[in-house]
Amino acid sequence: MKLLEEVVLDEKLELLYSYLDELHTKSVNFLKCEEKPTCLYCNYKTICDR
Repeated sequence: MKLLEEVVLDEKLELLYSYLDELHTKSVNFLKCEEKPTCLYCNYKTICDR
């Protein structure tokens, strides 16, 4: 087994942090769907009261 040096690790980490920053939000807009059968499989059905 041989360990290889990661030559662009800093660039990859920087890119990862930029993606994570884009995903980070404190407000999310949850809209209720019109089709109730979809609610059977939704993780948020108890929150939206369906």
